[in-house]
Amino acid sequence: MDENDDIKSEDLDLSRRKAPLPSSLQLKPLSVEKGGFWRRYFAYTIDWFILGIIYWFFSSFFGGEGASDWRDIMLSILGILIPAVYFVWPYSRGGQTIGKRILGLRVVSIDGSPLTWRKGISRTVGYIPSSLAFYIGFLWAIWDADKQAWQDKLAGTLVLRASFSSEKLPDYIEPAEARRRQKRWLLGLGIPTMLIIATGVIVYAVLIQSGLSEVSGMGAWPAAEALPEDVVDVDLSHLGLELSQVIDSREEGRWEDGQYDRGVLVLFESGGKDAVYIWALRYGDTSVAEGDFASLIGWTEQNCRSYTLRTVEGSGIVNCSYQDGYDRALRNQNWILNILALNGGGSNPENMIDQVLASISAHWEKSPEFDDADS
Repeated sequence: MDENDDIKSEDLDLSRRKAPLPSSLQLKPLSVEKGGFWRRYFAYTIDWFILGIIYWFFSSFFGGEGASDWRDIMLSILGILIPAVYFVWPYSRGGQTIGKRILGLRVVSIDGSPLTWRKGISRTVGYIPSSLAFYIGFLWAIWDADKQAWQDKLAGTLVLRASFSSEKLPDYIEPAEARRRQKRWLLGLGIPTMLIIATGVIVYAVLIQSGLSEVSGMGAWPAAEALPEDVVDVDLSHLGLELSQVIDSREEGRWEDGQYDRGVLVLFESGGKDAVYIWALRYGDTSVAEGDFASLIGWTEQNCRSYTLRTVEGSGIVNCSYQDGYDRALRNQNWILNILALNGGGSNPENMIDQVLASISAHWEKSPEFDDADS
């Protein structure tokens, strides 16, 4: 027998042997230099600091501290448009915002495909659910195997060190698998988020169309034939306010030049000090009331430390903050009600006005002569 016959048959069964491949042919896991959470956090902080400066710069063109309908609309548009442009553009092109460029980070597609507008929009919109859920969407990148936050999951992106060559990414994950993962997140998180946003927009539009909640929510307004003296004939003792005096509004400087038919000023004291002033003005013509209210708005812009304004057809409300108190004027058809609460009146002036209005509203609703004829 040949000496080779001494070799056991199982040694010849090469199919059962697991000889290692040469090192040159072994497939090594791709080492991807992902961006760490804190580096991403500081980059995001830088971006929002820059956005704050940009927003302040543009908003300065729309007046002072106060707010009117058109200014509110413009600021709302800017609040959406500025972040959208700031984030969508780089996430659709080079993948670097200013903050990420400073911190040496870059956004890339997880499967190595080019960035697109769709990815840029998806990642930017993804900031919304990441923020709303107690910022857990951002924290997700800490324990996620791919270091993806929710906005990355929705867009199918990764945040890498800028020094890493994205040409290697096609070996990181198969495109089909990347799309499957993204679809799962879009269905589970992206679509509900878009539905919430759409609902918010619809609700906001309905509120704008329905008028002023501050005015309509006060209850019945007095009928056109009611007297201003009757309008403010309300007991405010439960608020610690005592009636001081009732005078013709033309004897006091604020509304002495108004075009109303009849007006009254009622003063209330608290602890022996002037606390609340209430003007009730009745107009025969709603257009005249609108003109006086417009004059008040002009005066407010010049004299208030800060103010807010809302107006719709037939009604309006102005809130004005002074150093010594808070002022609110409301208009509904042919009535203007103006309330001034001073500091030191026993309560926060703005809260005091809210309580006074609630008492007046309850008084109107209980008085049969104050039918809601004009609202």
